[in-house]
Amino acid sequence: MTCVLTRNKLKCLIFGDAKELGNNVLPTFEDVMQYYLFVKHKLKPEITSKEPSVSSIAEIVAVDIEKVWLKASIPIVSHTRVLQMIKSYHDKYRNILKSAKNRINNDTFKKKLENFQNESKNDLFDIAACKCVEFSICNCEKSRKVPIIEQVFIIDQRTTRKMVMTSIDISTTKKLQKKIMRKEIDAKRIEKKSLSVVDEINFDSDERSTEIDDSDEDFRSVLNTSTSPSIKISQMRLKLPALAMACDRTGISDRSAATIASAILQDVGIISIDTKNNVVDRMKVRRAGKENV
Repeated sequence: MTCVLTRNKLKCLIFGDAKELGNNVLPTFEDVMQYYLFVKHKLKPEITSKEPSVSSIAEIVAVDIEKVWLKASIPIVSHTRVLQMIKSYHDKYRNILKSAKNRINNDTFKKKLENFQNESKNDLFDIAACKCVEFSICNCEKSRKVPIIEQVFIIDQRTTRKMVMTSIDISTTKKLQKKIMRKEIDAKRIEKKSLSVVDEINFDSDERSTEIDDSDEDFRSVLNTSTSPSIKISQMRLKLPALAMACDRTGISDRSAATIASAILQDVGIISIDTKNNVVDRMKVRRAGKENV
């Protein structure tokens, strides 16, 4: 009784006719639910058809909502969070419908239903990564901040909703594309630099391993007889029984284990090109394996 199918349209007691999602304003909760019903009817064209799952409908709705927000050039929350918001509001909607079957003439319920409708009509389905009200004192991460050029628009969409998005601003779009390209280039450069650091550390580690005997006593003798006081040769002194045991269980070679361990130490900032004291080389892993036997 709450939702009926007439003339290929889904009529809902709370949200009225199902509608497609507009692309010139950011959607309210009402817009989202009307589009939800539209997608639901599209996935179930016949009354006798199988009812589509909430997850399958929410997935389509979430993707299209995200497209509208991205068109506005506003950073948004994760896709998982958008899905959670849709499903959570859908649960509220279902609870209202269940109550409507028996309480449609109850004055208290009518008031509750009216408040729910007004809130859904006026409240923005806000998936912006930044929820700050005063952007001048926003402390969000740079990637989550609303661009200055879009701040007036999102304030309007959260309040009076008088502004709309027009056609794509070509100049602004080019700037955003260049910004994205710069970020990708910087990310590749950082990754390349990180790999080169690991390779250099491992190369130095292998060279040192071929020159130094397996025993710590021989290594100390090399330190004592070094002819160049300006060069400091040191070695990782920590025992690595857990690492050696893990390598034995998984079948990883000593060299691979040393590479992985050194990469982890580099990620946490313990080693670098200038600080190689804690480098893990393959001989260190091998010695630890022998000690476990």
